[in-house]
Amino acid sequence: MSIENTFDDYSEGTISVDRVYKKSKEFKFDFIIITFSKRLIDELIARKEIVSTRNSIKSVNGKTIVYYLKNNPNIGIYMTIIGAPLSVALMEETSHIFSCKNYVMFGTCGSLNKELTYGKFVIPNSAYRDEGTSYHYKKSSDFVDVIKSPELIEFFTKEKENFVVGKTWTTDSFYRETINNVAKRKAEGCIVVEMEVSAFEAAAEFYKINYYPFLMSGDIVIKDWETSQLKDLNHDKSFLYYVFNLAKRFILSKI
Repeated sequence: MSIENTFDDYSEGTISVDRVYKKSKEFKFDFIIITFSKRLIDELIARKEIVSTRNSIKSVNGKTIVYYLKNNPNIGIYMTIIGAPLSVALMEETSHIFSCKNYVMFGTCGSLNKELTYGKFVIPNSAYRDEGTSYHYKKSSDFVDVIKSPELIEFFTKEKENFVVGKTWTTDSFYRETINNVAKRKAEGCIVVEMEVSAFEAAAEFYKINYYPFLMSGDIVIKDWETSQLKDLNHDKSFLYYVFNLAKRFILSKI
């Protein structure tokens, strides 16, 4: 059977999250922030801005610790794993444990159009499904729309921040972003490439989770690969300003 036919909305999973993890009795988050940066988490710990919930997601690789904001215990934050399958699983697990239906994910991406994306936040409004995870949560299609992109556009417009809106290419294999495939994706309107957005969007729709992704390009995916922006961008603390304001001022006011 083709992977395009793996979506099954008629039968239950043989493994369910509630059989693996119990709901937290102490914490019920209105909103969870997903970051890819250990350095940002370490800095927030050092500045005593976040506190461990003492709830962790365990695996053979170690554990993912979930924290909450000291000044707002209704907001959680954790560092996720790079790549669609396990990062989506972490969302499923934290959503169950902390009864949360609102997530923001921020991080870097590769630019397919340097002039358009340089120095700007990128709000994906659609994602090309070049990964396997999303097909288990949503029927087959080339692209999946990012449902919450209009709300992100509204937020960044009010913040008077430079941003660009466009399609992203979600891939499972960054070493196989070939010249021909880059040309194809650009022809279809993709302006950046990353590894999670389409999978998160499909899973979020399946579980009725509000999912808000925004990005910034760190490298230029062309024949002569450029990495001038890549160094330290994932750890840029300016991300936190927007993430915290997005949580406190925008989404929580609508819950």
